[in-house]
Amino acid sequence: MAWTYTFDTSTPLSTDSPRDGDDKIRELKLAIHERMDVDHFLDLTGTSQTDTDGGKHRQVTLMESAAAPTTAANEGGVYTKEATGQSELFFREESDGDEVQITAGGHLKPTVDDSTIELSSGTVQLKDAGITAAKLGATLIGGDDIEVNGSNQLAINVPDAGADADSVAAPVILYGTYTGTGSEITVTVGATVRAVFIARSDAVLFGGGFAIKPDDSIGQMGIAGEAIGSGGITISTTTFIIAASNSYTNASGKTYAWLAICER
Repeated sequence: MAWTYTFDTSTPLSTDSPRDGDDKIRELKLAIHERMDVDHFLDLTGTSQTDTDGGKHRQVTLMESAAAPTTAANEGGVYTKEATGQSELFFREESDGDEVQITAGGHLKPTVDDSTIELSSGTVQLKDAGITAAKLGATLIGGDDIEVNGSNQLAINVPDAGADADSVAAPVILYGTYTGTGSEITVTVGATVRAVFIARSDAVLFGGGFAIKPDDSIGQMGIAGEAIGSGGITISTTTFIIAASNSYTNASGKTYAWLAICER
C-alpha cells in the first residue's frame, strides 16, 4: 500500500524556511492520520476528527513474526506466525512461557490430545481409531463400577465380595439333568451356586435332595417330599457334588433333574 503523505523524521531541515513550518505540521498530521486509519476509526468531517468513537479499532492487523515474542512476568503476547505455509494466530504466555497456536487452516485449533480428537474441514471430531480403553478409562469413566475394557467396550463391574457384592449380585436360575452312577458326581452349573434342588425324574415315587448356601443347610427328601437324613450334596462355588452311593440323589442308572439358584 502506497502512502499519500510521507512520514519523514528528518524534516523539516534546519535550512528550511520557518514560513513553511505550518505546511510541515499539517503534513505530519495527515501522515499520522493516514497510517492510524488503517486499523483505527479516524474518519474526518471536513478536516477534523470529532466523532467520540475516534481512535477505536476497526480491526487488528498483525505482521507475521518469525518467532514467538519475548514476554516478561504478568504479560502475554498475541502475534501471527507461519504454520504449515499459512499465517496463523498464536499466544505467548508470560515469562517466555508456552506458545499456544489459536488458529489452524482458517479455523480455531483444538488444544487437545490430537491422537484422540482432530480438526477436519473446520469440524472438531473424534479421530478414527483414536478412542481407546485407556483414554476413555482415564478421562471419561470414574470409579470402580464402570470401566472401558480391553476390547473398548463399556462394562459394568459387579463386585465379587463384601457388602457391595451382596447388594448388586444378579440372581439367575439354571437347571439340567444328570444320571446317577453310584460314584461321586460333580455337576458344573456355570454360575455361583447359592441353592440347588434335585428330584428323581424317572419314577412317580421319587427321591431327591436340596442344599442351600451360605449356611450349608443340607437335606434329603424321600417319598412324599419329607425331609430325612443329612449329607449327600455339597455346593462348591460354581459346581455341586453328589456323594457316592446315595440312594436319594445318586442311584445308579437313575435320571435326576436339578434346579440351581445362582448369582452372577
